[in-house]
Amino acid sequence: MAAGGTLDVLVVTGGHPFESEPFFAIFDELADTAVDMAWTAAKEPERGHDVVVFYDMPGLRFTGGDPPLEYVEPSPGQRLVFSDLCRDGTGLVFLHHAVASWPAWDGFAELVGARFHYRAGTLGGVNYPDSGYLFDVTHTVEILDQTHPVCADLGTSFRITDELYCFPVLTEQVTPLMRT
Repeated sequence: MAAGGTLDVLVVTGGHPFESEPFFAIFDELADTAVDMAWTAAKEPERGHDVVVFYDMPGLRFTGGDPPLEYVEPSPGQRLVFSDLCRDGTGLVFLHHAVASWPAWDGFAELVGARFHYRAGTLGGVNYPDSGYLFDVTHTVEILDQTHPVCADLGTSFRITDELYCFPVLTEQVTPLMRT
């Protein structure tokens, strides 16, 4: 942690449109009321922070043609940053569309515990069809671990309207906190 016990958080965005003002307001609110933290926005992950929050979507190039997108491999330097973050014990948080990053890199899917398949592909030795998503779905989220700090004060479930992603998850490699 940074001096004085303040949590140093890096928030990485890019590669996917989003409403920046309300999104960043979440981190301002957390810093003001819930957590002694300081946060910085960036376009690329970097070492030296306690936590890196990913709300980005690198590893794709949308062509506007046929095929509509191309996979982009991470550079050796980009791979090294992820390796260093893990080795350093940095907390890594992947939000929403960040799971759809780096579709050509198996190491990213293993790190996140899932992969969004833009076209049929393989994960963990299993063949999968292309992934999908549904907009504006009202659904119930079940809290699986009410003792985890992320789930504090959420009760046993809650209802929300959101975009749902449909993709394979490496369930034996992750500990889910919530399920829908």
